[in-house]
Amino acid sequence: MLKKILLFTSTVALAFAAAANVPQYHGKALNDLRPVRLKKSLQNDLLQLTNFGKDSSLRVYNLQLTTADSCTVEFEYRAKNLPEKTTGQLFILGENNQIIARFNLPSLQGDYKFHTLKFTAKDLERAAAVGNARKITGLRLDLMDQSDAGNTLIELKRLAFVGKMPSASLVATEIWSGKRLQAFRAVRCKASLVDDVLLLSTFKRDSNINVRGLALKGADYAGVSFTYRAKNTPQKTQGQIYIIGANGKYIRLGYIPSLKSDNQYHTIRIINPQLMNQQQTISGLRLDVMDDADTGNSTVEIKDITLLPAANDLQSSANTELNFYGKTLLRVPPVKRKPIIDGKFSSHEWRDCSMQFGGISGNNGLMMFRWTEFFVGYDDDFFYFAHRSMLPPPPMKITLQDTLELQIAFPGAPLKKIKINSAGNGNLLPGTLLKSFFTGDNFWTTEMAIPLSALGVKKIQYGKPGKLQMIRHFQNAEEVVSFHAATRENHFAEFIPDDDAPLVSFPTLWRNYGAPSSSYQITWNAVNNTGKEQNVFYDIKITSQEQPRVIATGSKLAPGKSNGANYRGILTWDFIRHLRAEVRDPETGKIYFQRYFAWGADGITRWRDPNPPYQFKIAVYPTFKRIRALLSCPLTEKLNKVSNLEIQLADRNNKVIAVFPTVRRKDGFLADATLPALPEGEYKLLAKFKNPQGRLEELSEKFAIKKFPWQDLNLGKDRIIVPPFQPLQVKDKRITALLTAYNESNDGWWDAIYALNENILAGPVEFMINGQKFTVTAQRTLETSPDLVIRETDLSYKDLKLTLRREYEQDGFCKVYFKFAPQKPFRIDTLTLTFPLKKSIARNYFAAGRTIRMNNKGFIPDKTGVAFASNCSNAVTGSLNGFRPYIWLGEYQKGLAYVCESPRYWGRAAGKASQTITVENNSVNLNLYIVNQPVVYDKPCEIVMAFQATPVKKRAAGSQAYITPAPHKNRVPQGAEAMAVLSHNFCYFRYEDGLYVPPNNDWSFIDFIHQGKWQTEAEARTFIRDYFKRNNLHPRQYSLLRGPNNWCANCPMEKYMFDAAKKFKNADLRIIYGNGRVISHTWKEFDVFADEWDMRTWRPERALNEFSVEPVPSFVDFTLYHLREELKHGINGMYYDNIFESLVRDPVNTAAWEDADGTLHPAFGIFASREMVKRTAVMLHKAGKSFNGTPPIVLHMTDCPLVPILSFAGLQLDWEMNFGNDTYQQRFPLSYGIN
Repeated sequence: MLKKILLFTSTVALAFAAAANVPQYHGKALNDLRPVRLKKSLQNDLLQLTNFGKDSSLRVYNLQLTTADSCTVEFEYRAKNLPEKTTGQLFILGENNQIIARFNLPSLQGDYKFHTLKFTAKDLERAAAVGNARKITGLRLDLMDQSDAGNTLIELKRLAFVGKMPSASLVATEIWSGKRLQAFRAVRCKASLVDDVLLLSTFKRDSNINVRGLALKGADYAGVSFTYRAKNTPQKTQGQIYIIGANGKYIRLGYIPSLKSDNQYHTIRIINPQLMNQQQTISGLRLDVMDDADTGNSTVEIKDITLLPAANDLQSSANTELNFYGKTLLRVPPVKRKPIIDGKFSSHEWRDCSMQFGGISGNNGLMMFRWTEFFVGYDDDFFYFAHRSMLPPPPMKITLQDTLELQIAFPGAPLKKIKINSAGNGNLLPGTLLKSFFTGDNFWTTEMAIPLSALGVKKIQYGKPGKLQMIRHFQNAEEVVSFHAATRENHFAEFIPDDDAPLVSFPTLWRNYGAPSSSYQITWNAVNNTGKEQNVFYDIKITSQEQPRVIATGSKLAPGKSNGANYRGILTWDFIRHLRAEVRDPETGKIYFQRYFAWGADGITRWRDPNPPYQFKIAVYPTFKRIRALLSCPLTEKLNKVSNLEIQLADRNNKVIAVFPTVRRKDGFLADATLPALPEGEYKLLAKFKNPQGRLEELSEKFAIKKFPWQDLNLGKDRIIVPPFQPLQVKDKRITALLTAYNESNDGWWDAIYALNENILAGPVEFMINGQKFTVTAQRTLETSPDLVIRETDLSYKDLKLTLRREYEQDGFCKVYFKFAPQKPFRIDTLTLTFPLKKSIARNYFAAGRTIRMNNKGFIPDKTGVAFASNCSNAVTGSLNGFRPYIWLGEYQKGLAYVCESPRYWGRAAGKASQTITVENNSVNLNLYIVNQPVVYDKPCEIVMAFQATPVKKRAAGSQAYITPAPHKNRVPQGAEAMAVLSHNFCYFRYEDGLYVPPNNDWSFIDFIHQGKWQTEAEARTFIRDYFKRNNLHPRQYSLLRGPNNWCANCPMEKYMFDAAKKFKNADLRIIYGNGRVISHTWKEFDVFADEWDMRTWRPERALNEFSVEPVPSFVDFTLYHLREELKHGINGMYYDNIFESLVRDPVNTAAWEDADGTLHPAFGIFASREMVKRTAVMLHKAGKSFNGTPPIVLHMTDCPLVPILSFAGLQLDWEMNFGNDTYQQRFPLSYGIN
């Protein structure tokens, strides 16, 4: 067995450093020389140079010297088999790699003895002596000015600058000496050796470390392993690892997943023995740990980098991430039924062929974004091949450069390559049947039958390996996707014809791949078309930061039977994850299917129209009396040539009511105006303009004005106290809620915050500007009511005035308004707000900002320093990087929550932390850096935050005793109470009928299950069947939306509705499923309120979307109106799905905002969700609905327990992120809970 080759380890570097008697490592590992028109290798600590071409040279760049350090270069060599004349030159390079000194070399000695040559630039040395030193950035050594005969050898023992140089720079200038060639050269990042590890920092885009000069046999190795630890790295740090071939060509070994920024060591192993085996020589290695630039404080420490021998155990350990980019294997039996090549594609027709979803993008190594699927099969006469791939969205068209490629070699037969374009033209083999056509579902489809004789197959060699590659060449934008993750040309999947194997398919990764959805259905299946029993086992591993999953399932299949494996779940789109799938016989180990890939959003290639049309977007806000429209075009040249533009408001008869002025921004022409008072009816906005050709164009979008019965009812707005809360108590400067209180200091902040009668602060809250305190000028109380206390404090600092307004609500929630009023343009260098909490209290933290599944949380260490920073590895991306909208700090119950939806008017350095938690000697501080980069306030502005001490209220008695579902009363554990959640398909609610509205407004089924008077199953089923007939419903078809592509066939609606009847009969708490994020184009309200409700900037697509609403007041009006009707029919509570801090982009109805040039700054939505839950609690309390003294509201918050939203709820649901295989949740004692 070969020993591991250590390319960089602390022991190698340390041994050399000791010998050199210099610092262990310094600078950028500049000892690596670049060979030009020659070859180099390291043998016996000598740099061997061979294969000299004309004007060959050795070069090094990025030196950090000056001529004051040294003007002398020295090298020691020996040579043999030299040409007669070997004269060359030596160049010292200065700024921009310009030559600042030149030396002519004498002919080298070919006696194979060591000789030393030394050169000094006297003029540079004299100039440096009188203070005119120049930079030295590189060196070039031309040893021979002509090509050799092929057998010349020159060996360098040493090449260095010499002279009186500071010891700190000596190693950095040691260009090459013995084994230091094995140290890595750093490119676009900094590198140094600290505590025996290679420390990398200051990453720029496409930074890497690499080593050359190796001379290893690729067949001896299986892959590369490296061990690292990292901190403060960006959220997405995906990189790549390459081996370097003998010709200096980079060959990608695999992709590196995002580094874990927890300052703990992790090992990543990239295994690809097939690729390594095909490389005759490995001359180097390149490691790109981060594709993008960091924010300036990222560090990655490399402990070791190792080439793994081919015989090495490749099993991963607990702390090892194992990434395969190796073999793809497809074992395929012959078809029983021939597919018909007729240009009428049917998946049923191709059911005896193996269906394989997707291709790997050559642009990024990830599963492609544009849907592609392949079908392969064969019989004694033909090889059958079909493909389907997305067409570009209209008005784009597929091009003749869009091509499909099949590369196939049956066992023992030659490789054949077939390539056709979208018109079906190409190099078809003789006798091939081909149909190439476009289908109505927007796919390019091909069907092909190729004679086996044309493929060179005389007789099928079953069980032997062949080769297969299927490639789709996309245009606009250009992308090549291949079935097998090819790392270079002529890299294939293993294709094995086998008449003793099941047919294995991988039909789906995502039901609507490429659509704006996060619902995944990943499926594998196998069919036994052989004549004997087959044993099929699925071994699936999904490596994912938010939903890791291991699937291990299978069964024995009788002839004609099938089985499968699938993963159904919700995965966020913006993270890269890895999938390893193997289907095999668990007894014999025979592999039927093998595939490995990564997928996610990073760098995905989308459609890009080379001549995009103009786009007209609108947004209408009835409540806000505002209307917006934007004429845009992705192609700036087209936009620049628009003339005579008018944005018009017209009625349905095209009568122009108003013309709105526009302003030109970088994103287009914007009209932003007051919506005039309009009678009910249909309207449209029009953009009329002349295009670059001088022709008149007109674009329009419709909207409607209508008054609905739910408007102006003010549901849930009553100012009442909702139990268990009590009226606020005010005594002097102390405001007391149920379990918490705030004691105000003179500056309007707090010198004490009480939780369960204990002050959780270690000292007063500190509010500082430019390192100084504000001056208090006035204080006043504006309101003292049972549910609301409002106070204001006026502060000043030089020419800046500030009013601090605090609004305390019944649950102890305090909203704080910072109203700045500069008297003249005023510069702020720093503005900080510090909350020092007692160490005994601040034991845990939770920081939101990564939406529903990926937030930061953890324990606070005892060691002083930074425990959390808002720009950590899981930081928010984009313009919000370094900002968090919510942080909670505390112990099991007592603590403090902070909220701020938007960093507007903060002075923030890009990517720098705006919030930290620091451990001090006597406290744990929550630090808010409102200004961490100088900002000038030249006009009044306002920042809004909120704070809430915890616990808000006591946990309801028996809250952990609720279970759901409860179809049988005798299955309810003693002491537990049953909760029934009535969702759409259990009562035939459909979004096409409205929100929580039964078909034809027939509430009889809800009344029936609420009354629960039925005695037998037959009685209940008879009622359900009559309900179907009465409302013309199908008992086995259901969908939230009707339509040809929406029906869910074989949906057992009678069973579902009978289950609902059973659950309601036994339930103590009956609640209706609700979603504070849903909108449907089928609602009458869509054309009126879609823009006002959607959290995005412009009018949403006409579709059902369950994640896009921000629950603004009018949406809550709409929701509570329908909930009120439910309460009349036996519902006594509300379940809200998708409760989290949504990322919002609407500059009118959310905290998002736009700059004057059109740059949009997203924000977070928290306050609107709080108001929705609060208003629901108020309405339920007024209706007399309660359980255990709390509002009957259940919030599904998954990984986002935001106290201000949860405050008015009764129960929270958070188990959706379970990764285990247990069927029931482990109930821990209450004292075990953290957050």
